[in-house]
Amino acid sequence: MGFVSDNGNDKKSYISIKSKKTAIICIIVIIAASYGLFFYLQSSTEMDIRSNLFADQKQRQTESTKAISQHINSDLNLVLANLKILGNYGHVQSGDLSNINVKNLMQEIFPQISPIADRLYIMNQNGTIIMEKTQSGEQTHIGRNISKIAWISKSKADKVPTFSNGYVGLDGVYRIGVTYPIINRDTGQYIGLVGAAIPSIKFFSHYGNLYHVDFGFLAVYDNKRNYIATPRTHFIGKNFFGNQVQSFFHQNNIQNSLYHTVFSGKPSDAIYNFGTGERLNTGYPIFLNGKPTYFLFVVTPTSVIYTHVNDVLYTQRIETFSLLVGITVAIAALIIFLIKWNSNLYDEVMKRTSELHRANEQLDLNAKSQKDFINIAAHELRTPTQAIVGFAELAKSDGEYLDIDKRRGGFIDIIYRNSIRLHTLIKDILDITRIESNTLILAKDQFNISEVIRNCIKDISNQSDSINNNTIKILYNEPGDPLYVDADRVRLYQVISNLLTNAIKFTKKGTIIVTAEIKEIASSSQIVVSVKDTGAGIDSEIVPRLFTKFTSKSDSGTGLGLYISKSVVEAHGGKIWAENNADGIGATFTFTLPFGNKPHNVT
Repeated sequence: MGFVSDNGNDKKSYISIKSKKTAIICIIVIIAASYGLFFYLQSSTEMDIRSNLFADQKQRQTESTKAISQHINSDLNLVLANLKILGNYGHVQSGDLSNINVKNLMQEIFPQISPIADRLYIMNQNGTIIMEKTQSGEQTHIGRNISKIAWISKSKADKVPTFSNGYVGLDGVYRIGVTYPIINRDTGQYIGLVGAAIPSIKFFSHYGNLYHVDFGFLAVYDNKRNYIATPRTHFIGKNFFGNQVQSFFHQNNIQNSLYHTVFSGKPSDAIYNFGTGERLNTGYPIFLNGKPTYFLFVVTPTSVIYTHVNDVLYTQRIETFSLLVGITVAIAALIIFLIKWNSNLYDEVMKRTSELHRANEQLDLNAKSQKDFINIAAHELRTPTQAIVGFAELAKSDGEYLDIDKRRGGFIDIIYRNSIRLHTLIKDILDITRIESNTLILAKDQFNISEVIRNCIKDISNQSDSINNNTIKILYNEPGDPLYVDADRVRLYQVISNLLTNAIKFTKKGTIIVTAEIKEIASSSQIVVSVKDTGAGIDSEIVPRLFTKFTSKSDSGTGLGLYISKSVVEAHGGKIWAENNADGIGATFTFTLPFGNKPHNVT
């Protein structure tokens, strides 16, 4: 039977190994198929994404071209508006073109248009420049007659504002000009005109790239179809449909059709290749005085667009691939998890057992703490109780004592002191119970804390032999103004009494100083109360647990007072701490309370 049993186990083991191998092979096949499907779907998806992203880029460039056109329109109209202000000025209207006030007005207007125009001038009716304002260092043309210039003649003849085609200025800079005729409002007489000259390349470079053709750049044309701004500076002033330009672009029909459409006043776009790479070109007319006056084109190599598209696709590919790898890792982790299931289960059982063990240890500590509390409380209760009973019996007896009445009076004093001690201990134990059961209730009202401090000092002074014998003095540095708190008067008295009693206990001879003041702590007003003694100081051994239960280096007392004081102060929203004095003599106990408002019934 043993032989048969072993054979059965071998068979089960063989089946188990075979099942594991089959499962692993199936998982590998699934993973391989998933990766193959991923790459197939990824390729198909990327084609659609590429197409959609390119369409998005094209739409953005079209909208951007329109926005730039409108921005240029706005800036040129700003120049015209300032020319209109100057042309309608009173002295100008009267024909007094050289008036100092006219000059001052030009000084005010020129900074408004100088980011666009580099020259502002006034011309009289004969065509002579009477007054001119230029950029610093530029030569002026005052006294020069410019009446023969085409757009100057047109503005004078038509008596309408005019935007010029491109021209080369006297300084060799390519410009466009803006003129506003000065017409007397009353007589209709032509007096002259106000004009501004705009350096075209500098002006249009504010709106886009005019320096590198390998990136998206601007090309701008005037009404004669001549270049007025382009990175290809050798084309400035040349006609787009002229032989030189057409030869450069190899007579590209798609490009030419686009430009014909835009030059007719309609926005359009096209994608073409003239031999140096594919371009996306979006064109938009610039309307001035209601007419298409200049023509803006934004040209971007599609390689730049596809670079951006490829970056997006690469990021998407990495994200998807990372997801697939994550799934693969999850499957591998699942296999490892199944293999290590029994081991992990055992570890979990051991962990739970350890936690139970620690929980039992904590219960034992709680039980010990409870036992310590009962033992200390029983001991502290027994001491005054025995004294009360013993001296009560002596006071009651009729033994042969001299001055029995005097003796009985002394016994009564001892009984009284131990009764007070017993009463205080019972109160402290009840307070500990309330604190640890979260049933400590504060009966708050508004009062001056100085009153409580004074009363507490008075009561303790009457009860302390050390103070009555003048071996210890308690001083209170009372502030000039009342310090109002919203607190439990009885509990606050208890805290101050505990701190003073503690200071007296450890000060054989010297001074205890109490202070109270207002301080700004963490952006709020706080009342800070300190009790400073000249006693033995705080033993370094108990500093870390000073405000915990049963912490005392004294031969009397339970160590409950500071624990209760800490709980009361914190219940009021304050803090309490202690430290040895810097001079090495005594210690200072300090607590804070939020500063309260002055009560309504206090004047």
